[in-house]
Amino acid sequence: MPSSKTKNVSKHLSKARSLDIPTYKSFRLAKKIKKPYKPLPGSFKLFADTVRFIYKHWRIFGLITITYFLISVLIVRGLNVSIGASDIKIALTELFDGGELLASITLFGLLVGSVNSSVGEAASVYQGIFITIFSLATIWLLRQLWSSTKNIQMRDAFYQGMYPLVPFIFVLFVLGLQMIPIYIASFIAGTVFGAGLAITPLEQILWALLLVLLVMLSLYWLVGSIFALFIATIPKTRPVQALRAASELVRHRRLLILRSLLFLPFALLLVSAMIIFPLIIVSPAIAEWIFLLLSAFLLPASVTYLYGLYRGLL
Repeated sequence: MPSSKTKNVSKHLSKARSLDIPTYKSFRLAKKIKKPYKPLPGSFKLFADTVRFIYKHWRIFGLITITYFLISVLIVRGLNVSIGASDIKIALTELFDGGELLASITLFGLLVGSVNSSVGEAASVYQGIFITIFSLATIWLLRQLWSSTKNIQMRDAFYQGMYPLVPFIFVLFVLGLQMIPIYIASFIAGTVFGAGLAITPLEQILWALLLVLLVMLSLYWLVGSIFALFIATIPKTRPVQALRAASELVRHRRLLILRSLLFLPFALLLVSAMIIFPLIIVSPAIAEWIFLLLSAFLLPASVTYLYGLYRGLL
């Protein structure tokens, strides 16, 4: 028979386990809450871990990159995807009076800007479909690779990885709704500042403050929902459950997560510049095709980085 003291200790422990995690209340002063979460990995470490993981499984990532390149770049945009990098570089060099460095930097910027260019509206729709399909396939592959599953076939990623398509699309739809404040901010910026409606410095400051608040609102929502894309691929998980779980997952850590999310495009741009810029100086035509192949690799690389961040939150 357990003693009365043992019963009291057990009762106290069960009561302690049932305590809710403290939360902040709006418009009320409160002490800083000690976060009951493990620390997140730094952005540099997370990016380095992503690079090592991709290098370790370079065959499967190379295969999915080439497949996405052939389908998305060549089929959707057509074989005539070249912007004439060689001719553009010659024209830019003459424009800058022989300044090859400035011409190469400008050409790299043009290549970056041509990533999202498409033939028309139909091509944009197909591009979105292929991005969704390959994102789901990549997430399925990542789960198998992280669990050390052997004999992984890429075709299984497209056969078995498509089952959560409907929840995934629903979460994407919610993310699109959460970006509405950014679209409104873009419209206001083009209308107010483009048309010169804000004349005085005070007006410009107030309009700029409104734009910042709209962008921050979208970012706040997106940080709380982006990981629902991964949660929605878990079997028997409904979209609403995925969104709620993602919001709970980022509690008290939104700023740290936002820092890691914003670090990704800058890191990818820097790595792309380190690879493409020397090629532009040597052979712009080759650099253009290598850049197209590299742009196809950005999708699985980005999904891998976000998946690593998602696992770091668990």
